[in-house]
Amino acid sequence: MNDQNLPVEGEGFIRITTEEFKNNLTGIMMLVSLEKMRFLVQKDEKDIAAVISCGEFEKFQDIIDDIKPSQYLPYEEDCHDDDICIHGVYWDDFLESFETILKDVFYEEQCFGLMASKDMDNFDKSLDIFMPTAIVMSANWFWVSEYYIAEHQEYR
Repeated sequence: MNDQNLPVEGEGFIRITTEEFKNNLTGIMMLVSLEKMRFLVQKDEKDIAAVISCGEFEKFQDIIDDIKPSQYLPYEEDCHDDDICIHGVYWDDFLESFETILKDVFYEEQCFGLMASKDMDNFDKSLDIFMPTAIVMSANWFWVSEYYIAEHQEYR
């Protein structure tokens, strides 16, 4: 990452290229998971993906629920079509399928949870549980939450 990718004061995120993301995956995942830094990944100067912490993703889901409440009662919610599904993927598998995954994020608005370790293989395969270190999601979703937060801070 070079100096021109450093965040502007108040911007709250760092823009990086797809190459920088792929080449610095371990460092970026550490910054996201430990320092709660946020990254926007660009290809041809276009925002294609956001990389955020799991905690921020939970806040994002709350914002989406606030904007568009679920049509289901809490006891009826299990996994519906309008929920955001996260695909769990290990870092090395992510790197092997890097271009395909970024296309899925950009064009299909898929969401991926990046996991650092394959130690999860010891768990029961029937369980649908994983612990991601970061979330890669559509940049469009990232901007929805940014605009929502900015709008509500103006009225405080």
